[in-house]
Amino acid sequence: MKNIKLGTLGTIEPQVPSSLASIFDIISAWSDKPSQTELGRICAAAICLSISSPGVPKYNPVKDNILGYGVSCLDYLLGSNVSIADIYSQGAYLMSQMITKLPSGEEVEETADFLSPPGAVASSD
Repeated sequence: MKNIKLGTLGTIEPQVPSSLASIFDIISAWSDKPSQTELGRICAAAICLSISSPGVPKYNPVKDNILGYGVSCLDYLLGSNVSIADIYSQGAYLMSQMITKLPSGEEVEETADFLSPPGAVASSD
């Protein structure tokens, strides 16, 4: 993954989050046709999930809502002089990297077929 420049935080080497649940939350919110405001929150959340800097907000997928977390991330990033344009562009880049860590549709279908009881016909919904 390429390094990203984030205002006064400097150049940072982001990492794809280890929590697949966190990635799922981000990608689900992103693919749900968010408003421009929601998209900004989602992009900010993607950045904060991918960096480890002092003071960066932490996300707990069990307790937190990804859009609410995104508000905390926007406050953090904007307070660190990260431009709005960089939040959108870097967040979108990081989400494009995250999505590759989730199972593809083909992998999900194979798993569903494997989990079906013997003799059952898999649904093609």
